[in-house]
Parts: sequence; C-alpha cells; structure tokens
Amino acid sequence: MCQLLPEVKDVFNDLADGIRRYEKKTTETRKWDKLNAVIEKVDEQADSIKNKIINNSPDFLKEPLRYALYLKKNNDRTFTGYTGTILAGGSPKEFFDILVALDVLDFSVILIDDILDEAERRANRPAHHRKWGTEKTLSVALYLKSLASKMVLESTVDENTRLRILKVMDDFHAQIYEGQLLDVEYETKNIGRMTENDYLEMIALTTGYQIAGSFKTGGILANANEQILKILEEIGLKFGMAGQIRDDLIDYILDEKYTWKTPMLDFKRNKKRIPLIIAWKNAKENEKEEIRELQNKDRLEEQDHLRIISLVMKPENLTIIEEMIRNLENQAKELAKHSSLTPEGVELLKMLFSLIAGAK
Repeated sequence: MCQLLPEVKDVFNDLADGIRRYEKKTTETRKWDKLNAVIEKVDEQADSIKNKIINNSPDFLKEPLRYALYLKKNNDRTFTGYTGTILAGGSPKEFFDILVALDVLDFSVILIDDILDEAERRANRPAHHRKWGTEKTLSVALYLKSLASKMVLESTVDENTRLRILKVMDDFHAQIYEGQLLDVEYETKNIGRMTENDYLEMIALTTGYQIAGSFKTGGILANANEQILKILEEIGLKFGMAGQIRDDLIDYILDEKYTWKTPMLDFKRNKKRIPLIIAWKNAKENEKEEIRELQNKDRLEEQDHLRIISLVMKPENLTIIEEMIRNLENQAKELAKHSSLTPEGVELLKMLFSLIAGAK
C-alpha cells in the first residue's frame, strides 16, 4: 500500500530488535519534522475535501463512506500528486480536488484488496467488509471508483487536461489489477522458484505505476512538457516500488497502533513478498521447516512473532533489501539531477526517500 507513516522513522532499525517503541521523541527523529509539517498540511486540506464528500452524500451512504475514506493514516496518493506538481513548478492548492481524487480511487482498491486478502483489520479497526459486509463494501468500492472520475470531470481545469488525467488514472487502475492477479497467482507458486525480479514486476504493476501516475498527474496539472512528464513518471515508479518494499517490511513490525497494518498478514497468507523471498533463499532446511510450521499456525502468539522476525529479518537479509531500496532511490535522484525540476520539489523528493530508506 505504501503509506508514508512518518512514525516509522527507520524500518531497518525498527526491525533489528523485533519491537519498535515510539514513546519518546529522540533528537534523531527531528530530521523528519519538516516533512511531517508538509504531510500534515496536505492531510488537513485533503480531509476537508473528504468531509465535504461525506456531507454531500445520501444519508444511507454517509457512514460506510466515511469508514472507507479513512482507511489510511495519510493521504499518500494526494501527497505524491502534490509532490509531482511542485517538482514541475505548479501550484498544488489550485488543484486539490483532483489530487484527492487519486486517494479516492486508491480507497476503492484498498476495499477490494482487503476482501481478496480476507483481512480482518485495517486502520486499527475491523476491515470495511467485516464491519459492513462484502456486498456493501463492493458497492462502496465501485461508488468510489466512479466518484474519483467525477471529481476530475467536475474540476475547473480545461477539458483536455481532464481527459489526460482520466486516462492516466484508468491506465494505472488497470495495471493495479494486473498486479493483483499476479499477487494471487504467486500465493500458490513454490517460493523456491520465486525471484527478486518476479516480485519487482508485481509491485511495479501495483504500487509502482499507481505512484508513477500520481506524479504524472501532478505534472499534467503544472502544464509540464512531455519530457518532464516522462521523468516524473519514472521517478514515481522508483519511489512507489521503494515505498512498497518498505511497506512489506512494515508488515513484520508488531506495533499495529502505529503502522495501521495487521502484523504478519502477508506472512500468514504466504504472499511472496521480498522479506520472505530473501529469507527463504538464505534459510537452512530446518529454518524453512520452522517457517512453514509458523505459517500453518491458526494463531500467532507474541513469541511466534518474534521468532518469525528472527528467521526472516536476519541482518544479511535486511542488507539485501536495503540495497534494493537504495538502488531505486539513486535511480530516482539521478533522474531528478538531469532535469529541470524545481529545487523545492527535489528537496521534498529527497525527504521522502529519506523516510522510505532511512536517512544516512
């Protein structure tokens, strides 16, 4: 899903001890204060628009819609569109309805994703389909998909811009479900035959192209030329893939209150995500057997969680995964270096990657 989650300051250090404690704000965490301030500003404006959507909806739809529109801690798709606009020299505040439409579309994907994953919880509460039932959740998901398009069509930008943005949104929405199908197919694939490239292909189709589309949408709103749009799209792809790798690591952090994720859900479903792929590749036979036994347990206790972390998050495994993120970060920064993107946008991009990869 690739949430920003600024509370998780450095996922690699967070996983080193198994359980991350957030009670005290250390000097080191102040590095992210500037980024947090921008995230909070974007969230405030996005939440205002989301609340208007809820208030203008029929009474019977208000509560299930509200439940759906607050399934993430951050309005991350709005934020990536915001970043793309700034990178291209535009003014995001003029187009906030369209930027929020990117999140509205993402919420429709999340609802369906949770049904497919048989998720019990999301955002520290029952998943939407557990609260409202599968039929109502599917109806809300379809409603949100249409609503996202409607928000673009009813915006004040010119017709050509509206059509270009709708095409971008439809393109990455289709790719998301190509990736979803791959994800489902991979669940039954022998993990010993999974490669890092298989995983990267899947996350490129899901989070990668979705974030790429958000960056490109920001560029379209800023009237960027085709060369800049292509660069924004490539940067967004790298950032989205790096963010999804981080998100797959966060699945192993036990503090659900801060991560807004049910711990170990990917592990239990035998999803072929990068932590498990790397761990399996480097595990001894007795460790592989133990991983299988833990996956088959009906219920995981805290000691099971900690044992899983010790098996999967070995320092050598984390080093490989961190290098994957760093490579994507370096590729994105190289693209930004050789283009006419704004200094303000490049600074914001660097802060975002510091959050994803951990500042060094």
